[in-house]
Amino acid sequence: ETICSFAALDGDRLLVLWEDRGGKERLSIVDQQLRGSQGSVEVDMPGDINRLTVGNGSLYISHDGGVRRISLEGPCALAAHRVLATFEEDGRMLYEMLLSPDGKLLFAANMPDRPDEPIIAFDALSLRVRSEFGRSAFGQQAGAYAFGLAVMHTELFAGHQDANRIHAFTLEGQHTRTIRGEWSAPQDLCSINERLFLAATAATAAEAGSSEAGAIFEIGADGRVLQTFQHQAMLGIAMAKFGGLLVASLSPPHARRGAQQRLIALQGAS
Repeated sequence: ETICSFAALDGDRLLVLWEDRGGKERLSIVDQQLRGSQGSVEVDMPGDINRLTVGNGSLYISHDGGVRRISLEGPCALAAHRVLATFEEDGRMLYEMLLSPDGKLLFAANMPDRPDEPIIAFDALSLRVRSEFGRSAFGQQAGAYAFGLAVMHTELFAGHQDANRIHAFTLEGQHTRTIRGEWSAPQDLCSINERLFLAATAATAAEAGSSEAGAIFEIGADGRVLQTFQHQAMLGIAMAKFGGLLVASLSPPHARRGAQQRLIALQGAS
C-alpha cells in the first residue's frame, strides 16, 4: 500500500488517504495509536488524488483535475457526503494544500511547462481564486514550484525544492525572507507549537549520493535548526499534526519508492 496523504479529523481520529495494491485510492480512519478503526472506503475522483485536508466542516481533496470540497456531516467521516464546491483544473496541477487562518485554501501549483505564480489562494468555502503569488521568490523559469506549505504565526512558508530553500510570505502573499539550511530537496512542511518541521534530504547524505537519507528538521521562528530526526527509512512526503504530535510516513530502505509505507508519530516538538 502507498500512503498518499493524511489529516486530523479531530484530536482522536486521523483520516488517511492511501492506494491499495490494485491501484484504487481509499480512505481510512486511524486512532491515536495509529490503528485502523472503521475499515476503508474507495474514493472516486476525476484524476489521481494528490492531497487531502480537513476544515470548515469539510473534506478538501485535490486531484489531477482540480479540487473538491465535500461535507463531513454526521458521525461517520467515511460515508458518502455532498460535494459543496469544486474547482476544475486550468492546466495546473494542484498539489500541496493548506487552510490558512484568514479563511483561504492555499495551494502549491505544479506547472512544469508554465512560468505561472506557484501559490494560489482560494476562498475556502466557494473555491474561487482570490490571488496568486510567489514568482518573485521562486524565479521566472518554468518548473520552479513549491513543495510543502505551512503557516506559523502570520507567515506562510513554502519549500523551494530546486533551490533547497524555504521562502516565507505574509498571508497576503508578500515575500518576506528566505531560509537556508543543511538540507536539500524540501518535500513537506508542517507547523506545531510555534515550530516549523521540514521533511527533506540531509545535505551530508545528499552529497554522498545516498537516496535513503530522509530527515525531519525542527526549525525555530528565527530560521535556526533546533534538532534533526533521521531514520534509516526514506521519509515519505507527507506530515501532519495529530493530537499535538507530528505524524510522518516512512518507507523501508531499498523498497520501491512509496511502497509498504507506514506511519510514525514523533513527540518532542518543544
